Amino acid sequence: MSTRKYWRPSTLFALAVFLFASAAAADQLRIAHQWAPEVDARDRAARIFAAEVERRLPQTKISIHPRSSLGIKPLEQYQAMLDGRIEMSIFPMFYIAPQIPELSITLLPGVPATTEQAQLLKGSAFHKHFQEFCESKGIHVLTWWWLAGGVVSRAVEIGGPNTYRGLTVRSGDPNFDLMFEAVGATPQIMASTEIGANMQKGTLDAALASFESFVSLRIF
Repeated sequence: MSTRKYWRPSTLFALAVFLFASAAAADQLRIAHQWAPEVDARDRAARIFAAEVERRLPQTKISIHPRSSLGIKPLEQYQAMLDGRIEMSIFPMFYIAPQIPELSITLLPGVPATTEQAQLLKGSAFHKHFQEFCESKGIHVLTWWWLAGGVVSRAVEIGGPNTYRGLTVRSGDPNFDLMFEAVGATPQIMASTEIGANMQKGTLDAALASFESFVSLRIF
């Protein structure tokens, strides 16, 4: 089978956020995430954030744990914050859409359609209601990023809905996957860190993810 991969830009935007799961005060905070240190922009942003917090609050120390180095799998980070194993995470919210379907809104196409539209959401009624909803689920959003995304395919160029027919595809969100099912594809839910291995094994044909993840995880 050909190993050539095809790219197709998309209006897909995924929300990746820092989450704080507990209101308890702590002088030692851990930020966990699944991506490469110093390479992925989300890791670099976490280091800027940690440095700024420590500058303003010298008694507070923040450690950053990339590549799931604490032994907590990407899809398990929400529960890990709730039960106190970690305090913070850089976390794509749609990962927990199977448990909290409303969080699919962070991945569905056109919400927003561009990063410029995403910037307009900050401070809006949407932002307020989103924060309130997250807090009702035990988490607080400290900051958010909307990331441009696209499609990578192992062998078939993706040119429209019909080209997904018969493929196994990853989007990461069960409600997004309803579209793949409608065009005859078989969806799989997995963290972006699992895309490369599953493509190499031949168990995954195409995947949607942020461009940042493709670069950080060296999926090309």
